[in-house]
Amino acid sequence: MEAPAGDQFQLAMATAWFALWAALRGNGEMMRFQAIYERRLASNIAHCLGSLIPEDQVEFAVNASWP
Repeated sequence: MEAPAGDQFQLAMATAWFALWAALRGNGEMMRFQAIYERRLASNIAHCLGSLIPEDQVEFAVNASWP
């Protein structure tokens, strides 16, 4: 598998993240890390959206992106 332009994707890194996510789902203690990650991801998405859409719509857009 070749990396996309800019070398932003690293197969070994992606494999490690997928393995971690798979382990989190079956381990109640590790779900704490999943919750932390989800909050951080939501915060990052909100920050990025802040420059694209009106501020009063950011929270709705972030919440609508979660299953």
